[in-house]
Amino acid sequence: MDNKSHRKNKLDKSRIPNLPLPGEEEIRELAGEASFQRGWQYFRNGAVLDPAVYGWELRARCAGSRYEPYNVRVVFGEGGIAAASCTCPRGGFCKHIVALLLTCLHQPDSIRSYPPLKEILADLSKEQLVTLVESLVDREPALLSAIQAAAALVPGKRIDEGIVNREARRAVASEDPDMAAVTLRGMLKDAGRLSGVGEWEEAGAVYQAVLDALTEGYDDLLLQMDEEGELAAVAGEAVKGLRSCLSAGQPAPAVRRSWLASLLEAVLREIDLGGIGFAGPAEKVLLEHATEEEWAFLEERVRTALEESGDGSWRQEKLVGLLVNWREVHGRQEEAAALVRELGTPEQKVFLLIAEGKVEQAVELAKKELGHLPGVMIRVADELISAGAGPQAAALLESQVRGDNPHWGYLEWLAAYHQKHGDPVVSLACRRKLFFAQPTVKGYVKLRKAAVSLGVWEAARQEVLSTLEKDGRFGVLVDIALEEKDVARALELLPRVEVWNRQNYLLKVAGAAKDNHPEEALKLYRDLAEEAIGRRKRTSYQEAAGYLKKVRALHERLGTGEAWNRYITGLRSKYARYPALLEELAARGL
Repeated sequence: MDNKSHRKNKLDKSRIPNLPLPGEEEIRELAGEASFQRGWQYFRNGAVLDPAVYGWELRARCAGSRYEPYNVRVVFGEGGIAAASCTCPRGGFCKHIVALLLTCLHQPDSIRSYPPLKEILADLSKEQLVTLVESLVDREPALLSAIQAAAALVPGKRIDEGIVNREARRAVASEDPDMAAVTLRGMLKDAGRLSGVGEWEEAGAVYQAVLDALTEGYDDLLLQMDEEGELAAVAGEAVKGLRSCLSAGQPAPAVRRSWLASLLEAVLREIDLGGIGFAGPAEKVLLEHATEEEWAFLEERVRTALEESGDGSWRQEKLVGLLVNWREVHGRQEEAAALVRELGTPEQKVFLLIAEGKVEQAVELAKKELGHLPGVMIRVADELISAGAGPQAAALLESQVRGDNPHWGYLEWLAAYHQKHGDPVVSLACRRKLFFAQPTVKGYVKLRKAAVSLGVWEAARQEVLSTLEKDGRFGVLVDIALEEKDVARALELLPRVEVWNRQNYLLKVAGAAKDNHPEEALKLYRDLAEEAIGRRKRTSYQEAAGYLKKVRALHERLGTGEAWNRYITGLRSKYARYPALLEELAARGL
């Protein structure tokens, strides 16, 4: 049964009283089309496990891509959904939440109803609660550490930092980043409750424990496991928590130093990882809050790390940048410049020389030290332009294009520069050299613009087309024909495109041909559909069904409905043993 037929059902919500459940269209709007469709598949495949409602709260487990099902939760308010969460790495209104809501809409009899958890527990005595907790720990021993950590974070009493640190490290050491993120976010929530009642040092200790555990444990292996960056995001949340404690609280000097040291270690871990966004604004918080006295002891750690970094390395650049940034934030510009001269990478020294107006020295140093880094050289040229040294910038990059195989970025930069500064002949020469080095339709358009301005386009165009044909670059020729709206030429060239590359052009040419060459477009869409079927995946069957809908539409437009009926009947017969394909065809009325 497809989505449309479900929408016509009269929903029985008697099993889920009082909940303001959204309809399908509202769920689709909240989740987005892609998540809605995936959630529909999860619902249809029975992935939602043990759905239950507790007052205004809906909970379930949902089988996903990992061994353990994800925990899904939806909380309702008077106006509809107030909050929704899932332990999957995607975050947001995910497909698992969609699947749970669709289960409520279409299978209300599967939902068990209970009083809210607070009501269930409210009538129990202290002894009964203790017995209940002991029983739960007997069933699930892993709960013990979570209970210890939660008990250590009760507002109004001094927290046991040892327990908190162990719980954070235990979570990071687990082999499930998703569940680690859930545990650590629970700790951050506890820290938020502590800060909410003004217990800033206790809250800061929890934020610090989470950040330290992630900083110590976030190695290359965990980076690979943390595919969605969920744990790195948790580290950023811990940093923001420490910032609030530094800003609003009045921690003892030793506590401040400890927090700042943890922030610095997070910054160093981010540098070691190559700048992936670990720990969010940790450097900014350091620069905001470290006093001169505090920075002195932090700088010792940075300088030690500098001694271990390679000369001219990205790591060296970032560490020097950290030392420089603190001085600049505190108005010590001359000290910052002196640091770059002493410890900076060649790149940093070149940019400093430009800022100081020492253009010739900057150019010479760039030629000597940075010629193997085209991206950096282009940034140097841009900086020279900003400093009013355009001719020197052009000369710098022209010195790099004298060989047989110049970097395309240099040619692109020089072409744009000379076009803007009144030397279109040089600009055209750069465009020509660039196009033949890397023929693309985008480069063709830029070459055409430069040649038209000089009145030499026809000759240049013939050279381009004949050279591309001679070199067998038929894919580029197809792109050019489509750009020039010559669909007949594109259809003529398509069979000559390399077999390994032809599939990339079928859809583009079919789309361009459907208005004025419908018979040719029809054949191309059929080829696309059968190629997709050959990949034998549900997603490729869905793709094939989309192409076949275009085939049917073209047959209808051409008045050849009988030919369509024969084709689709033959296709169904040919693939009669492909039930997933037949399901997708049926779902789209094919």
